[in-house]
Amino acid sequence: MKKVILLYHIDLIEMSQLPVPDASQIPENNVRADSLQKAYIEQLGATANLLRLIEEQQVCRLLMPLNGMVSVFEHVFAYLPGLNFQKLEESSNKNIGDEIDNLVSLNQTLIVKQRQSNDELEEARKALIEGLADVLGDESDTVIKRMGEIDEKPFLETFKRSYSIEQALVKASKLLSTWQENLKKPNWHPFKVTGAAAPTCIQVNEACHREAGHRIRGSELK
Repeated sequence: MKKVILLYHIDLIEMSQLPVPDASQIPENNVRADSLQKAYIEQLGATANLLRLIEEQQVCRLLMPLNGMVSVFEHVFAYLPGLNFQKLEESSNKNIGDEIDNLVSLNQTLIVKQRQSNDELEEARKALIEGLADVLGDESDTVIKRMGEIDEKPFLETFKRSYSIEQALVKASKLLSTWQENLKKPNWHPFKVTGAAAPTCIQVNEACHREAGHRIRGSELK
C-alpha cells in the first residue's frame, strides 16, 4: 500500500515539475484547466497527510515494545525501594540455622536411643547370666564365660611376684589387652595341639612363654 502511494506521489511530483503554460496562452473559456490545477494541489496535500499518517503509525509500532519495557521497569523500580535486603539475608540465615538445629536435635535423639538400646542389651545379658547361674547351681562344673575372654587373675598374680602392686596392675592390664587383641587374629595362638590321637602334644608359643611364663599360659588353657 505504501509503495503504491509513494509511486503515485512521485508521479504527482513529476507532473508538478512540468512547465506551466503562459497565462496569456490559456483561453479565457478554459475553466477546466484551472479546476484541474486546484485538484492537483489538493491531491498533493492529501498525499502528504497520508504519508505523514503512515509514518506516525510505523513510529507507534516501533515504540510499543519500548513502552512495554518502560512500564516493566517502572514497576520494578517502584518495588525495589520496598525491599529490605538485610531482612532477606537474615531470613535465609535463619532457615539455615533451623536446619542445623534440626540435625543436631536428630543426632542427639539417635544418641539417646542408642544408649537406651545398649542399656537394654546389657540388662538382658545380665538377666540371662543370672538365669543360667540359677539353673546350673554352685555345684555345677559348667561356668559362664565370654567366648575368647582371658582370665585376668593369672596375669596379676604373675606380675605381683616381681613388681609392686601398682606396677603389677599396669603390666598385667597391658599384657592382657595385647593378648585379648591377638586372640582376634586367626593365625595367632599361645599354644596349639598336635596329633589326632592320644597322647596329644601341646606346643606352647615360645614368645608367650618368655613374656609371661606358664601361669599366664594356663589362663588361656582353662
